[in-house]
Amino acid sequence: MTSSGVDWEVPDPEDPWVSIGYWGDHQIIYLLKFLELKAKIDPGFLGSWSDSNFVFADVPYQLASWDKTLADPRDTVEFDQERHDKLMALKESTGGDGLLLRDEAGELIRVGLIEKLLIPPMAKLGQLIPGGGIWMNSQKPEWNDANNALAGNGLSVVAAAFNLR
Repeated sequence: MTSSGVDWEVPDPEDPWVSIGYWGDHQIIYLLKFLELKAKIDPGFLGSWSDSNFVFADVPYQLASWDKTLADPRDTVEFDQERHDKLMALKESTGGDGLLLRDEAGELIRVGLIEKLLIPPMAKLGQLIPGGGIWMNSQKPEWNDANNALAGNGLSVVAAAFNLR
């Protein structure tokens, strides 16, 4: 998040350091720490967050199909350039909110806190490899290095263990 809205990486063939990936592990930990701090400051805050006040970023990344993941497990995130271009045009005309997820009628999709909190672990379970951990959908091996303490693509055991503590 920036002062002008949501920010994401865009592939750039001229820059080998630019790549795309999913930062879900980071966001889960940041959200947990935020909620823990908020609970210390305002223990009754959860009751006030039951309304549908939460939205989603409409990031133009798609997880690769199962067949493509099997063919190349190091290339599991696809960038949707057409969607990106449409979102950037919407941002130009409406501001940072143009990058938020909308329904077919163009209205922001809003949810309550419980749904917002359930989506990340459900997404992680969808990437669970029994006996291994959670598959990291990232084109950046160093992101997995931070989660695995090993350089390379693949499984994130740290995220699974932290969420089970």
